[in-house]
Amino acid sequence: MLGSGLVYQQLPYWCGSSFRSLTLSLLRNRAYYDFDPPAKKQPLILFLCGGGWSAVDENVWMPELTWYAKRGFAVASVRYSVSGQRRFPAQIAEIRQAIRFLRAHADELRLDADFIAIMGESGGGHLAAITALAKERMDFDTKEYSDYSNGVNCAVIFYAVVDILDREGRGDITSYKDRPQFIRRGNIPTQELLLWHKDIWEEPHLADEADPRYYIRSDAPPFMLLYGTDDIRVPIHNGDVFYKALSDANVPVEYIRILGGRHGGAQFFQEETKEIILSFLRKNMNLAKGDRDYGADAD
Repeated sequence: MLGSGLVYQQLPYWCGSSFRSLTLSLLRNRAYYDFDPPAKKQPLILFLCGGGWSAVDENVWMPELTWYAKRGFAVASVRYSVSGQRRFPAQIAEIRQAIRFLRAHADELRLDADFIAIMGESGGGHLAAITALAKERMDFDTKEYSDYSNGVNCAVIFYAVVDILDREGRGDITSYKDRPQFIRRGNIPTQELLLWHKDIWEEPHLADEADPRYYIRSDAPPFMLLYGTDDIRVPIHNGDVFYKALSDANVPVEYIRILGGRHGGAQFFQEETKEIILSFLRKNMNLAKGDRDYGADAD
């Protein structure tokens, strides 16, 4: 069952004379007819789609995410502000409010507020990683639903950029400007794609706070990273350096390098890959819930 257009936040818009709604879509099992599965609270996957930080559609990946809904999970796909609307790190504050909103309404939405996994791909994966790691950054939070936690139990990250200026990758900053990579396409200003409205080429230190590694802490939740070896938008070294940074901080992390995988390629969403992700989610869900095992009921 899909519910779309659920408003989790309203923002001032058009010179402060109106409001713009941030919405999410919620996918869960139906519990209406007597032949439906019994109504019970479901663990939640909060999903963030990509789009280079400049475009977002919360429903575009729902056909693929239905696979998880059929295996016992609710899925909330969240719309966040794009770079032309708000500056980073406003997007992190929005996503964290979406988490608190879902916890606040967990009973009516039949969600298990004790288990939320965050999942994101590309630009959404970048924001998901920071959301999972930046637990102590209270300056990212709004006042709404402040009685509820914005923490997550684990994170699944698909091909997210971490080395923002490619300082550890295929060249220096100057040569990087001419490379056809994810954070610079065509004539779109790089500072827009980076959610900064400043020239980060002139002030490269600004990129540090947009790098998920900046927020790594030893008590971070478990991570699963998925990157493709043939990705020309987010080169594989982003996964390598992210994995190393998490491992060095003793954060539990599983790293899947998909041979021949390209940006957004089918390999990331094939049955075998989904089964690996499902195993990771179930394992960490069981850790979060002690002796409550959803896995046996999820099929």
